[in-house]
Amino acid sequence: AFRKAIELNPKFQAAYFGRARVHDAKGEFDQAIGDYTKVLTLYDKHVEAMVYRGVLYENTGRKDDAINDYRAALKLTAEDDDDRKAQADALDRLSRLQR
Repeated sequence: AFRKAIELNPKFQAAYFGRARVHDAKGEFDQAIGDYTKVLTLYDKHVEAMVYRGVLYENTGRKDDAINDYRAALKLTAEDDDDRKAQADALDRLSRLQR
């Protein structure tokens, strides 16, 4: 469904985000990172996409990229509880990585 939505509207960032979550759950990390990156290209204030991409960077050994994403996510304005939870996770992860 996400693929079809993207075919119909290549600028539909929510479809890329949904597809990224599916790739992430399936362990398809490069594809998930690509989709999160596309979300952020379309809407650079997407807190959850920034944090989730940072987690994938962290889990695949790209520590500096993870740190950059966590820092960037913390500078964004949280629009809802999901954003606030993602930022709290980013703060915890950033603190741990910088030790």
